[in-house]
Amino acid sequence: MNPGGLQINNKNMEYVAAVAQYDSITAAAESLYISQPALSRFISNLEKRIGVTLFQRVGNRFLLTYEGERFLYHAKRIMEIEQELQNELSDINKQKQGRLRLALPVLRSPNILPRILPPFSRQYPNVDIIITELHSGFLENMLLDGDVDFAILNDVPKDPRIVAEHIRDDEVMLIVSPSHPLAGAGVERPGSRHKQIDLSLFKDENFIMQPNDQRTRRAADRIMKDAGITPRVLCTTRSIEASVRMVLQDMGVCFAAETHIKYMMLPFKPVCFSLGNPAAILQLSLCYLRGNYQPQYFSDFIETVKKRM
Repeated sequence: MNPGGLQINNKNMEYVAAVAQYDSITAAAESLYISQPALSRFISNLEKRIGVTLFQRVGNRFLLTYEGERFLYHAKRIMEIEQELQNELSDINKQKQGRLRLALPVLRSPNILPRILPPFSRQYPNVDIIITELHSGFLENMLLDGDVDFAILNDVPKDPRIVAEHIRDDEVMLIVSPSHPLAGAGVERPGSRHKQIDLSLFKDENFIMQPNDQRTRRAADRIMKDAGITPRVLCTTRSIEASVRMVLQDMGVCFAAETHIKYMMLPFKPVCFSLGNPAAILQLSLCYLRGNYQPQYFSDFIETVKKRM
């Protein structure tokens, strides 16, 4: 390797990362809005300059070599350190400028973003906010990989590198059509806004479920295991709202978090039953990596989320 030729910058990392993501010069060039020959020359010149092969050419595919993996890993760390330095210097100079990268579950985005972003943007109009909306199973890894500054999770992560600021508890409820024979079978529970019901009454019911990687599904699985139920799954969908709307068409029953139901625009209200089960509580958390430098606007963002949620 030629150490003198190893110069890490945003362009190096962005171009190498794009080729690694797509396994293709052509697709990567399209995503970067440059020509295929220009990107091919860039990768070839970079390999010559640093003295290693970053990609193994297999037909039309470009696959990262081990050296390429290590290059991308360390390049990313270098750029993160540089960004931390820029944030710290900006904070020292008391400039309200910067960038905040937030990831949150795609199903919660319509309910959360309008509540937290307007007051924060008024306080920090020159902070760029980059939003990533994905299914909840991906968010913790994005945080650990340094791809985002904050992630809103439906549970408390167990990884000790993550700090979790509790936002609120969100109860996962059984959702039933008002025309269901058991719609009136719930009993009042002190301190609860919803009647409670014994889930075993629905052991022969059709269930509309989410895929296994969604937190609502994981909570539902825990609830049904505690109740000794093996559900008869009619269908699965990632959309909580689609599940609820099918329930209102008497196709079966489903599970949904209380706040999901609260903000849905439905033709008529479903019956929501509390299950009286600790497994039915999702602990909504604002999470970030422990020990990372936080500019002032990060701290103020945390306070805004706590206050508005």
